[in-house]
Amino acid sequence: MGTAFNPRAVFPCCNDHHGLFHQEPDEYKEIARKCLGDEYEQLRTLSLMTVKFSEDDFRRIRSILTALAEEI
Repeated sequence: MGTAFNPRAVFPCCNDHHGLFHQEPDEYKEIARKCLGDEYEQLRTLSLMTVKFSEDDFRRIRSILTALAEEI
């Protein structure tokens, strides 16, 4: 969950490319490195961390996600 709510860590892509990234992770890493530059290693480290959320964190996240879903 380290990067789950960090917009810089999001790579929008179509279904075909999403599947490719899972099948060819080295290629994906290279694309990510090119797009993120120096931030790649920092975001990669964050993505490997385990984050413990408090109940207040869960309520805040649920509220944000609910508001976003209502906009759709």
